[in-house]
Amino acid sequence: SVDAAVMVGPETCDPFAPKCLRAAMGATFRLPILYFHDWALAEAHLRDKWGIHSVRAADVCPPSEDEEETSTRRRPVCYPYSAVPSWDRCAVVIGAEVGLSKDIREALDDCVPDDDEEDPPLSRVYIPISRDVDSLNAAVAGSVIMLEARRALDEQRSRVSLPLLEA
Repeated sequence: SVDAAVMVGPETCDPFAPKCLRAAMGATFRLPILYFHDWALAEAHLRDKWGIHSVRAADVCPPSEDEEETSTRRRPVCYPYSAVPSWDRCAVVIGAEVGLSKDIREALDDCVPDDDEEDPPLSRVYIPISRDVDSLNAAVAGSVIMLEARRALDEQRSRVSLPLLEA
């Protein structure tokens, strides 16, 4: 099974550029790298070929409480990174420093869950930060989110694999 891969879109830097290779510390040569030019095709590939059930995209914080109260429009799901229902069979999308690509943002905006849908297949994930902080760079945000995903998966797997003690 694949625990990690790198998906490179048209607006992404070259993963084999010298600075990328140095920052990746060899991971570039150990992970599959997928090139795509269309998010819909990439998402279908993730689901059909790799069995991915959900996609979590790192994005900015949700609107303030004042904005939420005045809007009656249903919004796409946006989880704090530590409250994602499940990271199992999940792809994590990290955009460039300027944010997610236009086609991924549009797909996120179009994915408003049904009333009975607990966890939609496509959702935003954010890192709560102080109002005094403008943003985190993509590498930092991606590291924090993927570390939490790994921690949550390890915790979930340890609960499942441990034998139950009888009283």
